[in-house]
Amino acid sequence: MNYKIRIKKLGEHWYPDIEHNDPYDLSLNDKIDKFLNFFDKNNSGEMEVYLLETHTFVDDNTIMFNDDDILRYLTTSDEFNLRFYVADREFEISSNLISLLEYNYNPNFHKVCYKIEISNRTI
Repeated sequence: MNYKIRIKKLGEHWYPDIEHNDPYDLSLNDKIDKFLNFFDKNNSGEMEVYLLETHTFVDDNTIMFNDDDILRYLTTSDEFNLRFYVADREFEISSNLISLLEYNYNPNFHKVCYKIEISNRTI
C-alpha cells in the first residue's frame, strides 16, 4: 500500500497534517526541519511525502528503521526517538509520531519496507 502525507510549515518547523490530540506528538527534529526546508524550493510551506511500498533495499530512498528501536517500540510503551536511515543519513522520529502514523495510516513499518519521495509542488 502507498501513502501520501501532507506536511505543513508553521513558523520555523514542519508538521505532518494528521489528526492528533497533542501538538507535541507531531514534532519533528531540527535535522528533519532543515532537510524539508531544502526541498521547499518555492517556499510554499506545504509539501507531500509519499511512502511507496517496496520489496527491495537497493533504492537510496528506502526507509530503514534501527532494529533495536523498532523492537523497543513494539515491546514497550516508552516514549523515545526511533532512529531511521534514508540514503545513509540518520534521522529520528518520536515514538508518539510513529504511533499516530500507525493509527491513521497503518503502514506497519515493522513489516513493510517503504521508499520515500517528497513533492514540493504547490498544493
